[in-house]
Amino acid sequence: MVRQLFALLLALVVGAVSISLLENAAHLLYPPPADFDSRDLGQLEELLKNLPFTAYILLILAHAIGSFLASWTAYKISRTDKMHHALLLGVMFTLGGISNLFALPYHPIWFAVLDSLVYLPLAYLGFRFSQRARTSFSQKDD
Repeated sequence: MVRQLFALLLALVVGAVSISLLENAAHLLYPPPADFDSRDLGQLEELLKNLPFTAYILLILAHAIGSFLASWTAYKISRTDKMHHALLLGVMFTLGGISNLFALPYHPIWFAVLDSLVYLPLAYLGFRFSQRARTSFSQKDD
């Protein structure tokens, strides 16, 4: 039980940190103006409305990779309920992403829809990838 909880918590940290790092990399490619104040909702709205398409794609990729890595991490640490962990992590990241969309409602609709739909499938793929990687490695040992 403790190992399962540890797996979920560590997976959440891995997913959140990877998302944060990848979002920061996207911010390096598309930096805000020098005088930008993130606490000013008007400036934030203006920034989000003027982000290029590719910046939004990078954000979606960051969220997808974070969800994938979280699920992969949980699979590697957990002993049981691996599929449940993957789905739970996918739901948790989806809810976090949706809450972010409500907190910052200036994103384009296409981004909000696509971003909301990416977490759960990528968490599942992280689970499947880990499962297949383990199977293929154990077959090579035979």
